[in-house]
Amino acid sequence: AWWIVWRRIGGGLAKGQQEQIYDRLAQLLLPSAKQAKKLAEAKPSKQELAEMWRATASMERLQIPFKVKLGDELMTRMESRKGREDGVHLWALSRIGARVPLYGPLNAVMPASKVKEWIGPLVAWDWPEPEKAAFPLAQLGRRTGDRTRDLDDATRAQLAATVRAMPGGDRAAVLVE
Repeated sequence: AWWIVWRRIGGGLAKGQQEQIYDRLAQLLLPSAKQAKKLAEAKPSKQELAEMWRATASMERLQIPFKVKLGDELMTRMESRKGREDGVHLWALSRIGARVPLYGPLNAVMPASKVKEWIGPLVAWDWPEPEKAAFPLAQLGRRTGDRTRDLDDATRAQLAATVRAMPGGDRAAVLVE
């Protein structure tokens, strides 16, 4: 419940407050020798760890380099099929790389070039539960009408085709197109 509360109120926090929470969570979520020790000490359950990822992904005012680290870590975790079975990884990545922020400023949106780098492997992977992957994938490539935030047409077309092929993906593909 603690991390659910932080996920829900985190979006309304100031940038400095979000970065303080990130500093604490990065010690548990990002790989390092310190992370392994902290994670062993904290002993979070699988559900608690999932809520930590959700809380971190909800912090839209974080600096872009922090978001890049988080996104790259999530991509590494999803390289295995087992990592893709945990829906929280893709959900968190979709919030970190969202083209349309829910409450954050536009200058904190992940650069389209980095999101394009993530989309390449994402569309190539097989998803254990494709019906749960369609909407998060669409959030990564969602068309905004702002050329600085939008992905290039070829990438969006590839993503839309992948999403449309998923169960229930027709509605999500419209967001990308």
